[in-house]
Amino acid sequence: MKDISYEILDLFRQYGSSPEGIRKALDSQSGPEVLHALSDIRENLLEWLDYTGCGEVLQIGSGYGVLTGLLASRCAHVAVMDEVDENLAVNQERNKTYTNITYGYTAGDETGQPEPSFDLVVMAGLRKGQEIQDAAAFGASFLKQEGRLVIACENALGLRYLAGADHEEGFCTRKQAEEACREAGLARADFYYPVPDHRMPISLYSERYLPGKGDITSPSVSYDGPRYACLNEGEVYDRLIEENDFGRFANSFLIIASKDGRQEKTIFAKYNRTRKEEFRIRTTMGDLDGERRVEKAALESAGRYHILSLKNKCRQLRQLNPRSRRYPQTAARWSLFSWKALPWQNVWAGASGTEGRLWRKLRRRFSFFMMWRRIRLFPLP
Repeated sequence: MKDISYEILDLFRQYGSSPEGIRKALDSQSGPEVLHALSDIRENLLEWLDYTGCGEVLQIGSGYGVLTGLLASRCAHVAVMDEVDENLAVNQERNKTYTNITYGYTAGDETGQPEPSFDLVVMAGLRKGQEIQDAAAFGASFLKQEGRLVIACENALGLRYLAGADHEEGFCTRKQAEEACREAGLARADFYYPVPDHRMPISLYSERYLPGKGDITSPSVSYDGPRYACLNEGEVYDRLIEENDFGRFANSFLIIASKDGRQEKTIFAKYNRTRKEEFRIRTTMGDLDGERRVEKAALESAGRYHILSLKNKCRQLRQLNPRSRRYPQTAARWSLFSWKALPWQNVWAGASGTEGRLWRKLRRRFSFFMMWRRIRLFPLP
């Protein structure tokens, strides 16, 4: 998409750069460029990550500041590198309340900072024409030995693009990305697949938790203008999922690589950010001590009461299945509750009477039970 730095600065002058001002600016504009520039849906790409121990973060490519604010709220210090001064100006205006951001970071001896020196390096998109090999090598050069490199990019074989959509930035295949990470000295690279893409993600799958048939209902939302539907992408994705080939044709990659070979614990994330504030939540699934656990977290302070209400709902669950239990509250954002995802078992969907009515009620009330075919909470009687 075209650069709209000056237009965004004009909107900030008119409505302000506070969250309320940004909402007013989005309401006043219908262009997809403004949506991509200002929408907090873009935070879904990185919000779920574990930022424990991330003292120093380098963001390569400023964008318009959506991800910079997220990183600054989670980490001790964020340095932003960008060749376009106008992008930095937009970023600085949007995140002026943060005092832990350095804008215009440059590499080399002039900085006076020894390298590599960062715990986390983020590249949320490749420049047009940029090769993944160059991006991976450049990002890895700033990493500490125990640091992580995060790269988001378009998939050259993404079904959206095979169906006729144009690439808006740099792209690569999965094989090219894997080779680039190895050549950059990164011992491990975990691949995630943002759906519908890495710019406006709603869900993020991984090799350890791939979508099931029917899970990809809106694979190719087009914000940048109409285009012809050359094929039914939902049906094609269902076939690719049956053939265990979803990852090769996903629209985007989110690559999390490290030098020390660490593996990410989270294997799946899904966001409900377009609801009312008190119901905006994030659902994640992770591997912890050999068990799969589902976790729900409020995205806004108003949502903590909704999260707390899950305690009573869990009590109702245990009436049907005593093996389903609530784990102790964690110390993370707001109030988090986790449930154990039981081993792969068939769901008891044929219950009748009181238990059948309770089961159907619980299915309606729990959004994450839309994954019931995968999580298998109820064993056969």
